[in-house]
Amino acid sequence: MVLSIAFIQTYFIAFLWGMLLADLLKHKWVQGKITTVLVLLMGIYLGSAPYTPLMGTMYEPIEVWTKNINEWIQFNIDPRLLARTLGSAMILFALLRLKVLQHVFGWKPFAYLGQISFSLYLIHFTFLNTFSAFLFSKVIHHFSYNLAYAITFMVSMVPLFILSHYYMKYIDQGALKLARKFEKK
Repeated sequence: MVLSIAFIQTYFIAFLWGMLLADLLKHKWVQGKITTVLVLLMGIYLGSAPYTPLMGTMYEPIEVWTKNINEWIQFNIDPRLLARTLGSAMILFALLRLKVLQHVFGWKPFAYLGQISFSLYLIHFTFLNTFSAFLFSKVIHHFSYNLAYAITFMVSMVPLFILSHYYMKYIDQGALKLARKFEKK
């Protein structure tokens, strides 16, 4: 708990909370399904907090509560960082406790998304800031903002997933094979 306070301003807190989750699961704290579903819903709410200011949005309570906590403990905790980190820990906790969600996420499409997720994570930012930004800059002159966004999103997802697939297949898995060869030596 002391380390949580020391690292509350960093994403290292997620690692510490992960250790707490492991303890919660091992010792079977929080048994009820209703409680777990409520934790999941709260985690989705917190985890979806935007990077933009929270005041004037549905996320305003996060800002207000964090401000009160900051005044009380004399910290300067970023409400968005806290919300997203706590939300992700709550979602992970619920996923580990709810068998129905484990079953759903075990389906082939979700398993495939799990396989390409690291590759998608590595290339999405560059792809979105080059191809998607260029496409949006061309489409926005012909359609409303929302429609231009939807077109850009749909058109961008196809090559992004194709690139992620081949990145995973030839670079990520290739690197793992190479690492295993060195590991055996």
